[in-house]
Amino acid sequence: MVFSHAFVGAAVAHVVAGKKKFTKKQRVGLWVVAITASVFPDFDLSIILLNPALSHRELISHSIFPYMLIFGLGWLIADALDWRFLKSLNLAFFLGVLSHVFLDLVIGGVVLLAPLTWEMYGYEIKGCIGQKYWIIDYLKSWYLAVELLPIAFYFWIRKYWKVGIYHALPWGLFVVSIFMIIVFTNL
Repeated sequence: MVFSHAFVGAAVAHVVAGKKKFTKKQRVGLWVVAITASVFPDFDLSIILLNPALSHRELISHSIFPYMLIFGLGWLIADALDWRFLKSLNLAFFLGVLSHVFLDLVIGGVVLLAPLTWEMYGYEIKGCIGQKYWIIDYLKSWYLAVELLPIAFYFWIRKYWKVGIYHALPWGLFVVSIFMIIVFTNL
């Protein structure tokens, strides 16, 4: 899922940047923040590698509350400094993380409301996920290759098509990625 999450982060960056007048460096910053945020909850995989008995999506990194707190504090700071770009960075981070949690909610379940409740919300994913050493199975599976296809296509279009479909493409590929994830995880 890491690669699909990164793709969605790229779409988030595109939407947050929109038609606002940012410098090239600021746009790159938005992309880096949104893509990093969209995979950020999976940084807990290092804990899972150390203790495979733990369940990846049952950690607080897959809850919305820590990110709501970060977003709220970031927004207050950006507002106090009256810095529009910092607000956009904050929004890119928050939407990137929310996209991750939402996708994991749809295709596997998360502890959405932790620490209030540690109940899992979402749908069970079929395939290699959920097994004891699922990360190794995932890295060896066809599922990883399937995730790379929409990302490669997205950047190919971004490089060679400068107008027209380019503006609608992030959302179109987002929909295609969601469809692919749902279809291929239910095989």
